[in-house]
Amino acid sequence: RGELSSTTVAEVPESATLDIPELPTITPATSSSVVASNMPDLVVQYGEPRTATTMQFQALCVAMLLVHSDQPQSVKCKFTVLPKPDFNENRRRKGNVQKFQVLKSHDERFPANALLAGNKSRKKVWIFATADNRTAGLDGDLQDWRPTAAHLSEEVKAEVKYVQPTGLLSLRGYRVVSDLQPIFNLTDNQTEQLLEYMRYFDVLRQCCGAQMSSSY
Repeated sequence: RGELSSTTVAEVPESATLDIPELPTITPATSSSVVASNMPDLVVQYGEPRTATTMQFQALCVAMLLVHSDQPQSVKCKFTVLPKPDFNENRRRKGNVQKFQVLKSHDERFPANALLAGNKSRKKVWIFATADNRTAGLDGDLQDWRPTAAHLSEEVKAEVKYVQPTGLLSLRGYRVVSDLQPIFNLTDNQTEQLLEYMRYFDVLRQCCGAQMSSSY
């Protein structure tokens, strides 16, 4: 398979329902409860359209499901058009056990609003993003995403924990999601499960759908 360029990124239409993806059999890590206690209550995926936001969103959803593999029903993943998250949504739904959220948004206000809402509700919030290559490789290292993260953090007025530049995706393909391993403290086995899922999702996002790659 040829390398994916930033001009052939395909995504699921925003009108589509983004449900929790179906995963292969998950083997919980021995210290899953300890790891989960250090994880966020809310993961935000932000990025401009056509920057592979759906790919990162799916990877983040899978990562949270792996972290909470002993209670996968507690993880909720969805696209939102609201300007800020609603931490009280689950409380209003009787019998709802979804305690953790992964939310995708194209609204530039959402990351900062999410952090403010998290502070008020005493919820831990992590911000992830996709971006173009305006600041990638400023120090000569095209695989260093940190300059882009710093630049984007200033733009959205919120600390971005990790950013996936389109150039880095073009260079590394779906394996770029392995960068999430140290962030979510995934085991090697969990990381392989993440890569296995994203390997096939990467093909589907390019070959099929309203925003399929032009190369197909």
